[in-house]
Amino acid sequence: MANKFVDLNGGNDANDGSSFLLRKKTLSSAAAVAAAGDVIRVMGKPSTNSGTATWTKGSPLVTLSAAMNQLIYGDGVWIPAANVTATANTTAPTPKQGVNSSKLVCGAGFTTGMVAYFATGALNLNTYQQLTFWVQSSVALASGALSINLCSDVAGATIVDTVTLNKALNAGQWTAVTIDKGTPFGASIQSVRLTANSSLASATISLDNISACKAPSAANCLTLNSLISPDNAVWYPVQSISGTTVYVDAQATTAATLAKGYRGATGSTTFYMMQPTVVSIGTGNTVYDQVFSGNGSAGSRITISGGWDSAAMTTQSGLTLIDRSDWAASGINLTGATGYITVEKFLFGHAAFPLGLVSTARGYTVNNSGFAGT
Repeated sequence: MANKFVDLNGGNDANDGSSFLLRKKTLSSAAAVAAAGDVIRVMGKPSTNSGTATWTKGSPLVTLSAAMNQLIYGDGVWIPAANVTATANTTAPTPKQGVNSSKLVCGAGFTTGMVAYFATGALNLNTYQQLTFWVQSSVALASGALSINLCSDVAGATIVDTVTLNKALNAGQWTAVTIDKGTPFGASIQSVRLTANSSLASATISLDNISACKAPSAANCLTLNSLISPDNAVWYPVQSISGTTVYVDAQATTAATLAKGYRGATGSTTFYMMQPTVVSIGTGNTVYDQVFSGNGSAGSRITISGGWDSAAMTTQSGLTLIDRSDWAASGINLTGATGYITVEKFLFGHAAFPLGLVSTARGYTVNNSGFAGT
């Protein structure tokens, strides 16, 4: 029995996975060096907590003791550029927050540049450095096709901060996006703007619940890609964040405030958050973020073990959260023909399927893991 080491962000598959310094990047590559009885240690993150929250049994509403984010856009009509039609949409796609979302229909004559803007009122955002928001496109878009700008004037003309969409978008899917600028946003923001970096001719873009949030390392970092918990054990996906009001989500088409919600006892508890280890996107439910082809045996299982610390991977101090962003693609595919695999300390968010299994294999075990909004 040996330990193998995997870092899904900073690893290198040219390494042999035998130590922290030689950690691999993917489970696919780790499978090539794993033997029955081995433990595949996968880097994860610890939970954080900030303040308290009130949870109500059977309700999707979670009320924070103090706001962590600054809402930039919740409801209302944006002001469109030429060849763009803007509406405050209440129907398909169903809004994820409030009573409507911004729907921007680009005509055949629209190409690139400012799509539309929204006057936010005066906002000081210099204690925040990430934007989190929902976006949907009627057509598939490449990574980098869209940017959101924060502007110092009321008409989206004087850009102070820019974050560029760092992932591709599938067509017709609400997608949870969080982008880290790396430095604080401006202290005098009065409008938010959507910019097309590649042609949006005849495309429709929808936006909802745009918020500024704290740095990824902050204890009070809360985003649409975070999971939340009343007890640091059972985790829920986030549908929307507006001041002290947070709603639990369910599926991509779940309307604002209509998820089944929290299932525990009503009460106020410490508010826990888990940030994703990996945020990725795929084109269908047979597309997995990770694939593991190894096999254990009845008396000597292989364990894929998440939640190991980032300093040396000697302490299992958290969980490994794989977030698939838009419910289209899946988590980990266990493709070994015979099985005998244990998966522990993993969470899956916005996934079509958390795990893929072989129907003729046996001996699968899942321990201390969760499937939030999958």
